Amino acid sequence: MKLLTRNLKAYAKINLFLKVIKKEKKYHLLQSFFLYPEVFDKIEIFETLKKTEIKFYGLFGRLVNQKNNTVFKAIILLKKNKKLKNKNFIIKVKKNIPIGSGLGGGSSDAVCVFNFLIKYYNLKIKNRDYLKHLRLIGHDAQVFNNYKPKFMNLKKILTFKSKKVLQKKVLIVYPNINISTDIVFKKNKVFSKIISINENLNLDQILSVSKYFGNDLERVVTKKSKQILNLLIYLKNLSGCTFSQMTGSGSACFAFFKDNACLYRAIYNLRKQYKNYWITSAKII
Repeated sequence: MKLLTRNLKAYAKINLFLKVIKKEKKYHLLQSFFLYPEVFDKIEIFETLKKTEIKFYGLFGRLVNQKNNTVFKAIILLKKNKKLKNKNFIIKVKKNIPIGSGLGGGSSDAVCVFNFLIKYYNLKIKNRDYLKHLRLIGHDAQVFNNYKPKFMNLKKILTFKSKKVLQKKVLIVYPNINISTDIVFKKNKVFSKIISINENLNLDQILSVSKYFGNDLERVVTKKSKQILNLLIYLKNLSGCTFSQMTGSGSACFAFFKDNACLYRAIYNLRKQYKNYWITSAKII
């Protein structure tokens, strides 16, 4: 068995806002802005003479289907390439990102492995084929091709031009509820008008306007789950909270605060109030 890497980090994402614009045959047209907190799964990859195996471990590892997952999808797609046709891998993923949280851990893991193997074996893949593969891996896989801020504008994903790092940490709370993205989208019946984002805004300005755009899927999820509704109300009322919201299709929620003192006080209060919830804070990478 040959070690290829043990240093891969697959980062989570948060949606600063999420607007559902229209439903098409297979997908929904969305507008959303993505940032990537320093919360990540750790990945090791080995080349082996035995059959390919994906092994998940860590806090949320037991919740992943070991035989049917996004990383397997990525490997199957890559093995269509002549260079990888007869190669097999053992991939170990330490799951630190909660499952069914809207943080995108599954897609991030798959794209992280996908990108590494393309680079390691110097595979020549045309950009259109690369994007096609990502769409086959998962609906949101394209937002993990890198970890730069992105604006999803309907059928386009634009990497944001601002080089300024967001000068705030984000608080993330996972209430131990696994939400099905497919079910949430199927139940959504309300659609928004298209909004415009000025690409000259810096990330702090994007953050300040995002609270007014909201997450269109919150109404579906909070109708189904009083737990998430109560968490969102609790976050909003914490001292110093400037912006709180559910990310993606849920169930994780996030909050920003006016300073770190308010953030750390919020974490203390949350851990007393919600002893069984997964609670963390992270800088934006």
